[in-house]
Amino acid sequence: MRAVLFLAATLSPPPLALMRRYILSKISHRLYKTRGVRWGLSGGGGKTFVSRRETLSRVCCGVGHSDDIEDAEELAAFKASLDSNDYCTQLERKVLDLRFGLLDGQKRDTARVAEILQLSETRVHQLTREASRKIPIMGSDGPVNITYEDSDILSISKPPGVRSQPIHRFKGDSLVQRLVRLQGSAPLVVHRLDMQTSGVMLFAKHPKAAQSLVNQFQTRLVKKQYLLLTKGIPNATHFTVDVGIGQHPHEKVKRMATPDGLPACTHFEVLASNTKENWLRINNHNEFSESPGYPCGFQEFSKTFPKEGVSLLLASPESGRTHQIRLHSAYMGLPILGDDLYGPEGPWIKRLALHAHTISFSHPKHYVLPPTPTKKNREKRIGEEGMEEFRGERNMILVAEMPDDMLQACGWLGLDVPESPQEKFSI
Repeated sequence: MRAVLFLAATLSPPPLALMRRYILSKISHRLYKTRGVRWGLSGGGGKTFVSRRETLSRVCCGVGHSDDIEDAEELAAFKASLDSNDYCTQLERKVLDLRFGLLDGQKRDTARVAEILQLSETRVHQLTREASRKIPIMGSDGPVNITYEDSDILSISKPPGVRSQPIHRFKGDSLVQRLVRLQGSAPLVVHRLDMQTSGVMLFAKHPKAAQSLVNQFQTRLVKKQYLLLTKGIPNATHFTVDVGIGQHPHEKVKRMATPDGLPACTHFEVLASNTKENWLRINNHNEFSESPGYPCGFQEFSKTFPKEGVSLLLASPESGRTHQIRLHSAYMGLPILGDDLYGPEGPWIKRLALHAHTISFSHPKHYVLPPTPTKKNREKRIGEEGMEEFRGERNMILVAEMPDDMLQACGWLGLDVPESPQEKFSI
């Protein structure tokens, strides 16, 4: 009898709590291994093939999905890309044909497609995303200013007005698509800049380097500095803004500085400033010149010169919230010139006067990733102080010089631009 009871206890299923703990541990381990490369892009021009495993781990979320295809031109380009490549399974192609009316011109929502194919809506949505992610990223023509490159990373000086990454994989223009045309494959994206922001951008060339860089961004080892032109002159030469960033209650695109938002902190330093009185005194001789070099006549330009004065600031954000520098600067009464959301627009510059000047980090070859989470090192892996044990030293500084339009604006506004720091490489 005892032997029977022992055998029954041995063969009985494990307690639910133990099964739950085992499943959660496996899930957390898998997420930990893949989270470092989930922001990357995969694919390339021509016949570059992207496997399903790669699409799930390396394609950036929100990039190249077909769910947001609206106009006829995008739909035609999408269909042409599908017809020219045989990467989708039969079921995925059926979903796309029904969803976007590629055969009969009749678009259907996810629920209708699920009803026709006898699938769940979740499964239809998943198939749509997976199929569209298999489309290779189409290259685009455009200049690329590569400031540094080795076997692991790539640095580019991003011009203003160009997206960091594509909206659709099959059309458009972005830095990633320009690199596809130049190098034949897309790099892995580890961070982004707003479309109108210029400056240094860092890419990874393989998943291991991407995981290293993303981990440094997550643990705030990476330090970035921005140059910005603002309306107004601050009272102090150094000041810090520690105010949260939250979603705007009425406008989807905008954010707002609020104590209830996500934590955000930015340090500012005044590099140069100029009052309107001083500008008029120095430039008064240009009043009778027909072409003083301003974007408009002297009289017109003097009217648009901010009465509060102008400043050239250096911003060092500790966090990376959306529109953080723009909001924190405006929060202090120093809106960025050319900011169409939070600041004044004028003849000084035709875009947001914000430039990513430097980025410092530890090269992936010198950075040791944290170990796989266990009960012993869990607090060290998650806690900010514990991360010091695994961090590398910031041994690289990449610099993007101030672009011509900002230099010209500084000249018009009478702001002296200091010399840039020297690039530092230690690999």
